[in-house]
Amino acid sequence: MKKLLSLVLVLAMILSVGIMNISACAEETEGTEALAKWADDLYEPETTITQPATIVWPATTDAEAVADEAVRPNTMIVAIDENLAVSTLDGQAISDDLAQYLINVKDTTLAALYISDQATADAFNAFAQEYAVADVFVVASSENTAFVKEICDANTGILGIVDWSGSGVGTDRASLDNITKTTNASHAKVAIVPENITKNYDAVEYLRAMLTTVWAETSAEEEAIYTAIMNGVNGIVCTDYAAVATALESFNDVTTLTRHVFITGHRGLPSQYIENTIRSERAAIEAGANVLECDISMSSDGVLFVLHDDDAKRLFNYYDVDNIEDLTIAQIQALTYDMTDYGVPAEDSEDTVKNSVLNANNTNRTTAGREDTTFTYDPMVDHIPTLMEYLDALDDQNIFHFIEIKSYNPAIVPVFKQVCEEMNITNRMCVITFNDGGNCAYKEYD
Repeated sequence: MKKLLSLVLVLAMILSVGIMNISACAEETEGTEALAKWADDLYEPETTITQPATIVWPATTDAEAVADEAVRPNTMIVAIDENLAVSTLDGQAISDDLAQYLINVKDTTLAALYISDQATADAFNAFAQEYAVADVFVVASSENTAFVKEICDANTGILGIVDWSGSGVGTDRASLDNITKTTNASHAKVAIVPENITKNYDAVEYLRAMLTTVWAETSAEEEAIYTAIMNGVNGIVCTDYAAVATALESFNDVTTLTRHVFITGHRGLPSQYIENTIRSERAAIEAGANVLECDISMSSDGVLFVLHDDDAKRLFNYYDVDNIEDLTIAQIQALTYDMTDYGVPAEDSEDTVKNSVLNANNTNRTTAGREDTTFTYDPMVDHIPTLMEYLDALDDQNIFHFIEIKSYNPAIVPVFKQVCEEMNITNRMCVITFNDGGNCAYKEYD
């Protein structure tokens, strides 16, 4: 009987421990699931500024309490170490458990984790992959950008920040180009710039034109905060987050733009000219555009040309050209645009509108209200331009170029780089692409 009772007690203890373990695992799973979630309760000041600067705070030891305040920073910068302990940037302890810290602050603020050494980068990278961490920034100084690149490349839900605040960087064009180049090379989205850049409107505007998200280091003085706001920065890094919120909320009567507006001619001015032609892009400039967008691919003989499509159907009505990159540049430039007037079907018609510039140009008469559209066309002038022809004809020094790579052939990259360097346009040009070259037949290219 005693043996039986002992056995029952042992089983009860085992079951009790098992239930406790199951409960603990369930609790841990429930908590860490939050690490893969996106923050959905971020604070935004009540302001009439269109797209106001985000509020960024170098956190103090009460960061977790601040995350629960009604007025709070959007992003809090903290440091982590190789043991994944959390501290202020000057080393004061906040939490010895990064997972618990993120669970506590993540719904209401974004965490920006400052990493200063390789061991910490490795530890956080493993942590981020284990828990599928999302909606978190990693930060490193401009001397340690490799940490940002490693982590961002391995974790799609994490964004990078390069901190230039202690670098002594200037406002000259070479320094600004270095900020953009280095930040991009680290696969980061944000550059924290020192206050000397924050105070320089032209420097901020140039970085923004190069698609760098500018977070400005700013003192807590009222004048410095308002200067940062009016110079159009994307974020304000300040020790007094409440003062920044107060300044933003002081704009409360009329809609206010604090940033220079970039007007982009998408494929030029396709409501009047054939898209992606030189005359279309020139017309966009004359209409007020300060950014031109175009699309490029590469001919079979290695020449870059400007065209949106990968075939010749939509604007040329050539159905036997499935891959335009199979043609030489001479063959490509010999293609003539189809200006045939096929007419637009009535709304209740099931007829398909046939391809032609009138019906398939980027802005065409199938668009509501544009049924009577006509296009200015000169077959002696309007053709598919090479990229060099395009850039040479549109070499306005105050115009930025957004160039989208349409090709799936990664061999286009060094050719494109060479053209941009020859045309001296690297400091007025941003590259866009949705292709990584992974689904193509050019695996031999490294």
